[in-house]
Amino acid sequence: MNRPPEKTGKRKGELIWQTVKSLARAPDDVEPDELNPHDTLSGFGLRRSLNSDGNHGYMEFALTSPYLTVMRSIFTTSEEQLSIATTERDVLRIRLALSGRVGYEPEGGDRVILQAPSCLVVTQPAAAELKMVIPANESFNFIGFVIPRGVVGDTLGFDPSLLPEPLRSFEAGDTAALTASQLTMTSKLLSVATDVANCDFRGALLDQFLEAKVRETLCYLIAAMQPESEADAADTEVRLSSRDRAALAEARTIVDETYASPLPLNELARKVGLNRNKLCSGFRSSYGLSVHEYARELRLQKALELLRTGSISITEVAEKVGYGHSSTLTAAIKRRFGVSPRQLKR
Repeated sequence: MNRPPEKTGKRKGELIWQTVKSLARAPDDVEPDELNPHDTLSGFGLRRSLNSDGNHGYMEFALTSPYLTVMRSIFTTSEEQLSIATTERDVLRIRLALSGRVGYEPEGGDRVILQAPSCLVVTQPAAAELKMVIPANESFNFIGFVIPRGVVGDTLGFDPSLLPEPLRSFEAGDTAALTASQLTMTSKLLSVATDVANCDFRGALLDQFLEAKVRETLCYLIAAMQPESEADAADTEVRLSSRDRAALAEARTIVDETYASPLPLNELARKVGLNRNKLCSGFRSSYGLSVHEYARELRLQKALELLRTGSISITEVAEKVGYGHSSTLTAAIKRRFGVSPRQLKR
């Protein structure tokens, strides 16, 4: 992933905080357009002091790309604390609790108690509220990842069609309701959380380390959330009738025409008269790539073609091929072709 241009002093803190706010707004008592007087810059990123009204501790935010935020926090409460998090974008939240107890209340849903060591996975649509209630006299230590929709597939390279629910629906844009899933904190997830909590890397090494930990966490979570029947399905021979093959060819044509804004898999399956599982397994069997991988390859090849003409900017190319931000396209091109878009334009 690309990190934003290096800043120093207050400007760097503002850059981190503005991005953090766009992903997960702070409580109402935080001024929206300026740093809190207790904010400082640490080697990890922006550190926000939580020392007030008998509470003690801090929260740190690291920005490893324009849209990927890693948090780590440890604090002790004197009274019950209520925090309401909203978001300006659809985001995936992952909380790895190392110690303490906290309650999460999805808007319109039941409270989920996160008793450490434990893991919480939340898919949160834009503007949906997520309440966090921390009991009095509680010491809480957690690691958090905030990942906007699309980053798991386009930037981190995971195939959305292979994701378990509710992550699959979230990446496909079905974000009408907030979901919260509590998972067992396995020894591997605990190791990730401990590594991030104790991390003392700086600069570019910190970026690489944290991105690797996000990928590692997603791998463990996907494996833990994947039903055994789906995991075994990949090893099952795909049998296709002539009608199935015709439908898959039609699906491929549709993807060719809509790669910049691909249809959700459920809608694509309905259009060609296949169920979702047959579409996914048959497409991979027939063309060697999943639907998502095929569309992504088309987008990157088209981006490569446009960049080599040298007549339009990287931002315009990103918009034309369906990437929401030029930095996302840059990361995808570097991973696929090993060079930056600027090098391709020369």
